[in-house]
Parts: sequence; C-alpha cells; structure tokens
Amino acid sequence: MQINANRQTLDHESYRMAHGSRSLLPYCSSSTGKVFIVKDDSLSQVTLISVSDDQEITISPSEFSAGYKGAFLDESVFLFGSKAQIASANAFYKSVDEAVQRCVYGKANLPVVV
Repeated sequence: MQINANRQTLDHESYRMAHGSRSLLPYCSSSTGKVFIVKDDSLSQVTLISVSDDQEITISPSEFSAGYKGAFLDESVFLFGSKAQIASANAFYKSVDEAVQRCVYGKANLPVVV
C-alpha cells in the first residue's frame, strides 16, 4: 500500500480523533524506562505498544497517569552529536515512527511513504 505524506497526516489526525488525544504519542515507563506509543486512550483503559519489541499492554487510566510520562524526543543531537549519537537517534526515531505506523495501519498494511 502506498500513500503520500499528506494522506498519512490525515490518517494520523483521524486516528487521534477516534482513539483519544494522547494516541500516537510516545510515553516512557517510569519503572522500566521503555518507550511506548499510545494505541488507544479511552475512559476505561489505555492500550500501549512498545517501541522496541512490539509488545502490546493494556492498563487503567490511573495506572497510566501514575506510571508513564511523555517521552521527550530531543532533536539537538542532530546539531551537536557525534556520528554515533546521530545514528543512534536516527534508529530510535525510525523505531518510534514504525510503532506509530503499526498503530494506524496494522502490521499487515504498513504504507510506503512516497
């Protein structure tokens, strides 16, 4: 499946409207340090997808509020970092983007951005 960047933006906005305003945003677990993407944010539960291993977990909103914080993705590394730091940051951003795409399109229908 191929889509363009404008279509992808519309898909992400539509997904957020259907699944909650925190959907598709990265959050970090206070206890483990793992980064998750919010797949669904409802009044009764929050579903998260791990960026590193595609693990999906469901927790209560109160547990989410107490144990997870917004992940700050610092882009200054691209200005001041070494080549190794820049490569690591690129890999991390790519894994975050892939997790977001899995939320929106599912594993079988990942788009190719043209």
